[in-house]
Amino acid sequence: MQDGIAKIEIDADGRLHVVPASCNFPLIYREAMDVHWDGERRSLHSPQPREWPYFRWLQQIIAAAREQGVSLHLSESTEWLNIEPRVVAELRRAVE
Repeated sequence: MQDGIAKIEIDADGRLHVVPASCNFPLIYREAMDVHWDGERRSLHSPQPREWPYFRWLQQIIAAAREQGVSLHLSESTEWLNIEPRVVAELRRAVE
């Protein structure tokens, strides 16, 4: 199954959130990839920043979703919140 990414955001704690257009991932923790589901925000998210840069966490989040049978992809309508343009460019390159 394919699903678009509706929104990507960095929250106040520095976690990267990826909001799928339609899919939910309440059992994503079972993949043991340190990717979590926030049911309130409807987002997959990374832990607070550690050694990996944001582009690597985006790749990890997409890989975890793939393990759940969903291929996430950016679209022209993907919304970017609280992310510097330089980081947006890095994130786009990481998943192209």
